[in-house]
Amino acid sequence: MITLDNVPMSPAESLTIGASMIKTAISPALIGGLFLANLPESMSSAVLMKNQGTKSSKIYWMWILLMIMTGAGALIGNICFEALPLHYHSIFGGLAAGSMLAMIAQTMLPDAYEHGGWLVGLMTVLGFLAALFLHSLQHVAH
Repeated sequence: MITLDNVPMSPAESLTIGASMIKTAISPALIGGLFLANLPESMSSAVLMKNQGTKSSKIYWMWILLMIMTGAGALIGNICFEALPLHYHSIFGGLAAGSMLAMIAQTMLPDAYEHGGWLVGLMTVLGFLAALFLHSLQHVAH
């Protein structure tokens, strides 16, 4: 299931990550945001796969491979986007954001609400505020 969710999303997301780091250092806001955004998804998917009988070692290797593929996509995005006009960055950014929102709305929120109830809405807002806070730290540092 998680592979089907990530196959259409990961290329656009990783290319966008790479493009966002052209001629700049890796941002703490980016690392924190990626961690906060992907940890609940990976935990939820790992539990579902484990409940369906998938071996733990297979789950770990799948996540490791997905991390390597995402890193490679970011490297490709960094190299390929350097020479492209900025409007291409916006196109891939929009694709990545749209695919992430679609995946969250379709798979994560209904499942989370079913298991967590009203608290899911509050935690979603707190997660969004945490991402904004981390982003603001980047602007304070400059």
